[in-house]
Amino acid sequence: MKNIKKLVSAVSLATALTLGYGTANADMFLLKDGSRIYNYSVIDEDSNQIVAQNKKGKKIVIKKSDLRDYIFIKEGLNSKKDIDEETANKLEEIKLIEHWGKERLGLPVSDNFIVYDTNFETNHVIYYTLKLRLPKHYFNMHGASFNTEKEALKRKKELEDQGFDVFYRVMEASSNSPVISKATLESKLQRRIETVLHENMHDYIEEAMNEEFFPIDFNEAFACIVGDYGSLEYMAEKYGKESDEYKNTSETLSKNLKHAGLIIEYYNKLSAVLSSDISDEAKLAEKEKLMDELAEKRSGLLGKKAEKLNNPGLTAHMTYSRYVPLVQQAYEKAGSVKELLKVTKDMASVLRAKPWAGEKDLEGQILNYLENYLSS
Repeated sequence: MKNIKKLVSAVSLATALTLGYGTANADMFLLKDGSRIYNYSVIDEDSNQIVAQNKKGKKIVIKKSDLRDYIFIKEGLNSKKDIDEETANKLEEIKLIEHWGKERLGLPVSDNFIVYDTNFETNHVIYYTLKLRLPKHYFNMHGASFNTEKEALKRKKELEDQGFDVFYRVMEASSNSPVISKATLESKLQRRIETVLHENMHDYIEEAMNEEFFPIDFNEAFACIVGDYGSLEYMAEKYGKESDEYKNTSETLSKNLKHAGLIIEYYNKLSAVLSSDISDEAKLAEKEKLMDELAEKRSGLLGKKAEKLNNPGLTAHMTYSRYVPLVQQAYEKAGSVKELLKVTKDMASVLRAKPWAGEKDLEGQILNYLENYLSS
């Protein structure tokens, strides 16, 4: 998910700044070549190198140039326990996935996954809107981020009591945060791969666009397709196309595409209702009917009971889904994630060479480029 600066609470921002990019309190380094160095803390450093020492007094010297992709592990302030092997392996795996993404796909190795804080579970986010307002994407909504579910749900209830539609979700990762969440580590392998590639695709787009504005719903659609199909290509390479890992990932990808279609369908239906000339009471009644239908269809697709969405929930999902079908078609034509990234970079080059007047105009130019690409 692209970073939503206005959602970051003072507490979570302070945490991110405290962890930052320094090497103090580090007790594990993972270098570019994939080697692991456990339980070392920095005792000295200058502009070129750091000196680290483990609990037995052994010292190592690491060049700063080799720390571009380091992870440091920050335990609780009073904790001295070592990182367990399973956690260490998962942390190493995240960096190896990043390097695979760079070597095979052309994605950057980012600063998105360099810090692991054992006290950080995940970000708890709420969005809220008026009951008859359906924004275009999540940047158009009010929101807040919390460190705990309890805090988020308390605020959710307060806003609901004030008459707002409120949507609660957890946010495992962000392309502007260096922190690896426990939620990411504890997720299934396919989800971890998808998360890493998704967030690093945001960085690729930002770099390709030379930090110019890029519509968030296109940004998320490209990140979703790269994350999903990138994880499929990873499974094919590592386990083979006949493996359960590949087949399960393919099934998940198919469900994701169908889910995006459902979101688009019901967002458009609700948008038509809310913009109609019927009374507010009738709009609310029709909205409830549509959201009940959507919940039932999502439950059938996902194989488990899906929550009933409301305006901010549907908007949040639509931000990711709106252009997924179009970008998926571009992927099919390109034939691989690597080739899709080349298409993205070529598109960015064309867009940078043309003036545009605001998001709507730029969105139109992107649509025109992709439609021309698909018809060529």
